[in-house]
Amino acid sequence: MKRTLLFSIFLMIMMMAAGLAGLAAAKDPDRKELAPIIKTNPSILNFNCNAVERAKEIAVTNASKKAMTINATANQSWITVEPASQPDIRPLGVTTFRVSVDCRELRGSKIETGLVSVEGMGFGSKVAVRAKSKLGPAARPAK
Repeated sequence: MKRTLLFSIFLMIMMMAAGLAGLAAAKDPDRKELAPIIKTNPSILNFNCNAVERAKEIAVTNASKKAMTINATANQSWITVEPASQPDIRPLGVTTFRVSVDCRELRGSKIETGLVSVEGMGFGSKVAVRAKSKLGPAARPAK
């Protein structure tokens, strides 16, 4: 019985020591895995529908230690993002997404705003999209 008790105490001490070693490793910044980070450039895209506007690009950097798939979506129907997904972007790798605006969907004289969300492994970034309509209030089609 003494042997069993001593063995149980020994196991408890070993488990506590292993737990403390794990906590120390987690606090060591050199041993800690970096969280996935996505960086975008630029942070704002401006479109002017009075001129011939071509698609613009968003450069996206995977600033983490792991390869990841990066997805991009727009929150407005007049914004198009291509491609919707870029698979297996290596650590510190850069990829691009093309963003275009359908000026036919914009009406009025105010600047319309939307967002492109770029996401990978639960982390992300947003790029603002601003577009100035070519139709002013006087040129709005009659209903």
